[in-house]
Amino acid sequence: MIQQLFASETLVHNLPNFNSLSTPEGVRVLVILDRFVDENADKEQITKIFQACKITPEQLYITDERVAWQNISGVDSIKEVFLFNVDPKSIHIHYTLFPYKMLGIGDKQILLADELRMVMGNAQLKADFWNKALKPYYIGK
Repeated sequence: MIQQLFASETLVHNLPNFNSLSTPEGVRVLVILDRFVDENADKEQITKIFQACKITPEQLYITDERVAWQNISGVDSIKEVFLFNVDPKSIHIHYTLFPYKMLGIGDKQILLADELRMVMGNAQLKADFWNKALKPYYIGK
């Protein structure tokens, strides 16, 4: 009977590695945007933000692609993940995230923020992003 059940089944070999994300060596911070308005300008703005936190451009990976959490968690060098106007559920995170507050998931910290241009164009949101999230985490209180 078992032979009849599995007679037409085949084994799949060499599945792709779904537990990793292809990032350059040494990437520490993953930034996922809802979408790029102007890709070069957006990346330049994000780079400036993180340079104030002593993060070099080589340590940043900036994308508007949705990357599943299990792929992110498989990259040991990534320590912080920033979601700009990205629903955590869209990347398979099922924790409650509070805006501008780091949440530890495993060995990574994740932060939810408003859309990048909204943050940069609103003095209160910009202050919240810096004072509640970036400064305490990267610089200290």
